[in-house]
Parts: sequence; structure tokens; C-alpha cells
Amino acid sequence: MDKAARLASFRVLLSSEALSAAVRAFQSSPSAQAIAANAAWLLLDRFGRLALSLVVGVWTARYLGPGQFGELYYVFAYLAFFQAVVGLGFDGIVVRDLATNASRDGEILGTACALRFMAGAACWALAVGGMAVWYGLGSRELLLCALAGGSMIFQSADTIDLWFQSKSQSKRTIIPKFVAVLVSNSVKIALLVSAAPLYAFALVVTIEALVGSLGLCFSYRLLPTAHAWRIGFRMAIRLLSESYPYLASGLAVTVYMRIDQIMIKAFLGYEASGLFAAALPFSTISYAIPAILCVSLAPVVARKKHEGTAAYKELLLLIFRAFGLMSILICLVTALAAPLLIGIVYGHRFAGAAPVLAIHVFCSFFVFQGMAQSLWMVNERRGHWALGQTLFGAAVAIGANVLLLPTLGVTGAAISAVLSQAASAVFSNLLISREILAMQFGIRPVAWGIKEL
Repeated sequence: MDKAARLASFRVLLSSEALSAAVRAFQSSPSAQAIAANAAWLLLDRFGRLALSLVVGVWTARYLGPGQFGELYYVFAYLAFFQAVVGLGFDGIVVRDLATNASRDGEILGTACALRFMAGAACWALAVGGMAVWYGLGSRELLLCALAGGSMIFQSADTIDLWFQSKSQSKRTIIPKFVAVLVSNSVKIALLVSAAPLYAFALVVTIEALVGSLGLCFSYRLLPTAHAWRIGFRMAIRLLSESYPYLASGLAVTVYMRIDQIMIKAFLGYEASGLFAAALPFSTISYAIPAILCVSLAPVVARKKHEGTAAYKELLLLIFRAFGLMSILICLVTALAAPLLIGIVYGHRFAGAAPVLAIHVFCSFFVFQGMAQSLWMVNERRGHWALGQTLFGAAVAIGANVLLLPTLGVTGAAISAVLSQAASAVFSNLLISREILAMQFGIRPVAWGIKEL
């Protein structure tokens, strides 16, 4: 087909009745416009903060070198296991309950925040204690852990963000979170200019969490709940009883997302860990897209569930298809550009990170599909399925790293990451839900005659 023919086809597509109908439906739907506006604010905020953090993060990596950079991110990977517990798996449940049970908004938020605060303090103590036992009281790893781990105490303030999500008002979190990132990166720049020691960069993590929590509290005063916050014992029991599968699932996700950095350090040392950590920001930056879109879509999917099965499943299929197309494009572009990107950004000392990036970025497809499926799991109240999926992924991650790290080095960790994501997010549905598996590949389940297990 020549250029003129392609242009004519494109014009026909633009003028098609289906596209015109979609535009009219969007223009006449306040809920669709609210989703789009909310997602746009979130995308602008997230990528603005990521871009700023990426620039300063690259500068930090070049300053510290692969060895010290790997040591710092080894500690961050260790803390990630405890941070996964602090959230208690509440996010989707709290947003759902706030969207469908506004009369108890104060009790829901107050109880969730109190539980998270207690979890944060306990996890900080356990993390520091574990590092002291493993490396000793005088170790640098212990100091880095204590300074960076303080952020978990302030993580309970993120409960306020769930209130804004339920109202499709996530833009109200943009300013406080952006200010927090701006402050933390300004501090990092000052540390880089003054040639500060490694431990100072760990402290910045807690500073960012503190500033962000104060900003969220101020933002909440401008849009408070209709009812005063209070702690309900029965509410706490209900939240914990429903959320524990998501908590265990989140912990298992952390295992197969972070265990590679722990095992790289054990098998190959801090320098290899630094190369792997250098590739991750470029490989995982796209994960913000499905996370942000799911925040905006969660209340709408919950309401669609109450409207009827057909409309609900059609919306899910549309989400799976859109997420799949976006992720495939991201994977291909990043993999091809990996050597050039790493060379320009980090320099020759980090050349070993290029093959890691070219492989690891293919995790994106499976992450996107897993995020889309999380919308379905929350509304179907099937958190135990998420737990099974993530435990399977964690087992694959550990086994693959044990087999591949000694023979393939740091690229083996990238391959292990892709295998574990694929096993957890997609191929586990061979046993769990063939209907969702079909949707993840963009296929309407009825076309295969597939029925829900």
C-alpha cells in the first residue's frame, strides 16, 4: 500500500462511525471525563516526579560507582520486604468500601491509618533488628537500614491518598508528593555537591516520606470526610480478615521483584548488584502507567460490577487489550535502545547494565496484565487467588536465580525476573481462571467457549 492509500485509509478510520460514536459517548459521560482527567493528573505527577528522581538518581549512581550504589540498593531491597507489610494489603479494599459505603468513611480511614501506623513502627524495629543480627551492631548496612527504614513510620499517611482515589480526586495528592520529591532531590544534589558519605543518601528516603506525609495531612484539610475519623475494632477485624490474602500476595510480589537483588549480592557481590539496580529505573518506569490507570479505574469498575455482568466484563476486556498494546510497544522500544541509553546516561563503568535492561524490560507486559487482573480480583473478592499466583511467581524467581546466576551472571537475574512475572501474572491462570487468561491475550472468552472456573 503506497503512502496516499495509507493516508486515505487513515482518514476513513478517523471519520468512521465507531470512532465518532466513541467520541460522543466520552463527551456525554461525566464519569469517563472524570477518569480521563484523574488519570491525566496522575500521569503528569508520576512521570514528573520520576523524571526528576531519575536525573538525580543517575547522578548519584555515577558519583557512588557500581559498588556503593549496589550496597545502597541492596539495603533498599531488604527494606522492601518490610514496606510490603506496612501497607497491610488495604488499598483496593479501602477504595472500594469508600466508593460504595460513604456513610462509614471516617471509620474506614481512621481504622486503616491506625493499623498502618502500628505496622510501620513494628516493621522498622524488626528490619533494624534483623540487620543487626546478620551484619553486627557496628556495620554500615545496619546504619543504612536504620536511616532509610524510618520512612515506614510515615507510610501510614498514604491512607489519605486512598480517600482522594475514591473520589477521583488524586490531583489533590500531586502537590504534596511533588514537593516531597523536590525536597528530597534538592537534598541529594546538595549531598552530591558536598561529596557526602553513603549513609546521608539513605537518610533522604525518610526525609521524603516525612515531607510527603505532612503535605497529605494539609491537603486532607481542604477535602475532609463527612464523618470524623475513629478507630473501629470490628472494622479492623473485617479489614484484616479480608486483606490478609492481598498482604501475603504483596509480600510474595516483593519476593519475586526484589529477591534478585538480594541473591545477586550473595552470589556476585555489590558491584553486580549496582549494575542491576542501574537498569531498573529505565525498565520499571513504565509500571507507573498501569498503577495510575488502575487508581482511576477502580471506582468505575466497582460500579460496573453492580450494573451487570456483561458491561463489567466488556470493560475488563477493554482494559486488558489497552494495557497489552501499551506494554508491548514499551518493551520493544526500550530493548532496542538499551545499549545507547545506558552508555549515554551512566558511562562505560555501567556498560554491563545494558543487556540487563534489554531483557528485564519484558517484565512490563506481564506487570501490565497483572495490574489489570487486580481490578477483577478485588471486585470478585478472590484475593486468595492473587496469593496463589504470587507465591508461584516467588518460587519461580528463587529457583531461576539459583540456576541462572552462577552461569549467566547478572543477566541471569534479568531472565529470572521475566520468568517469574510471566508465571505469576499470566500463566498461572491456566489453573486459576482461563477466562482471564484469554482476556490477557486480548481474546474475548466466548470466542473459545471458555467458562469461568
